[in-house]
Amino acid sequence: MINKLFLLLIGLSWMSASQAEISSQLEVSSLNFISSDYATDQEKSFVFVGAEIKSQNAETDIFKINLNGKYASKNSVLSYLNLKEIYFTNHINATSSLHIGRKLQSWSVADEKFNLGSYQTQFRWNPLDIESQGLFGVFYEKNLGSGWNLNLFGTPFFIPDQGPNYEVKDGQFQASNPYFTPPPQNIIFQNVILPIDYNIIKPEVSEVVQQPGFGLKLDYLSESFEASLAGTYKPSNQFAFGYKGILVTNRVRVDIQPKTYYEKLTSLDVATKWKGGKAGLAAIYAEPVNPEYTANYNYPVFAPNTTLVPYIRFEFEPIDIEIAALNIDGGEVTELGPDANPNRQPLTQKYLYTRAYQISAALRSQWGDQLKVLSSLQYREAEKNLLQTLKLKNIFDIQGPWKMTLDVFLVETSDESSTVSNYRNLDQVWAGASYEF
Repeated sequence: MINKLFLLLIGLSWMSASQAEISSQLEVSSLNFISSDYATDQEKSFVFVGAEIKSQNAETDIFKINLNGKYASKNSVLSYLNLKEIYFTNHINATSSLHIGRKLQSWSVADEKFNLGSYQTQFRWNPLDIESQGLFGVFYEKNLGSGWNLNLFGTPFFIPDQGPNYEVKDGQFQASNPYFTPPPQNIIFQNVILPIDYNIIKPEVSEVVQQPGFGLKLDYLSESFEASLAGTYKPSNQFAFGYKGILVTNRVRVDIQPKTYYEKLTSLDVATKWKGGKAGLAAIYAEPVNPEYTANYNYPVFAPNTTLVPYIRFEFEPIDIEIAALNIDGGEVTELGPDANPNRQPLTQKYLYTRAYQISAALRSQWGDQLKVLSSLQYREAEKNLLQTLKLKNIFDIQGPWKMTLDVFLVETSDESSTVSNYRNLDQVWAGASYEF
């Protein structure tokens, strides 16, 4: 299926190349895992063929799209399509517009800076390089004047986070995708280690997709101050996982049942600005509505939580520097049920970490008339899992249609008790070349 969709994407790239408002590009890239902890029996290098279709964001456009994908010939489970946004716009008058489709929108500064996935869905194919995807529905924008703007959102549909692909064969999760962290393959039962066979009870597509939601956002913007108040009631972008174990001779069968659940979100952003800088505080209050499971299942219980993100940004042409911190109070996930164990990590995870800080920088440089270089660097350290990540991205824009990319992602953790421990295997280097039509 992914092969056919990718061929369709390449076809659309060629077709849209003739449209002035849409750019298309084809790309060849390589991925190399460089960690010494990486499993020696797994392939370390992969080659991808990619394509992208992206609107140029002209204000008068009535149709916008941002779609990209990669195909890995040696390991198709690594292939993906990432539809960030696709929507139509009706400019009702000079002060109001109506958008229909999947649209990216900044609901909360805290949500965007740390990719929490509270408001907008997240593309989690690579856990070290998470990207936001837009919500799907109807968006109404109204300029109220004097710096005030109103945004209303409503939808009859829901699309959850997009994670890494995985394979299950004969009840066992396969190690075919380095980005996917499988659950435990064995369990101790009456002092005997028994293998686990997993059975995923997939919900009907209609049960997941046909769920309404709505939201509101009010913005104020002046030369030296900006503020935003937002709220939504919609399904959480992450699934809850219930499970039950059944002893079958000398093996344990575990049925896993994913479920969606609703979440009430309220957020407030305030910031002050000056020439060459900006400082602000962003807050989110989340109140989950816990899903219901039958009595024989072990199931997660979500606690309300408050997120605070203070940040400060300095703009020194040609470099920008920003410092931000994350603090989540609450948000614990506990398990209840016949086999629940408070000393075992819950199968469902809400936040990878609850306290962290990050330092990021962006550099724009021009080398003669032929080469423009865009570089970004981000260092993040999380307290809960003692997780440290470093992301370096470079785009070498050669005069003309060619671009080269070089990205390096490094990760270190001393956590041995959670899924984060597998991240130390994911030190990686990406190199690619693209041609824009």
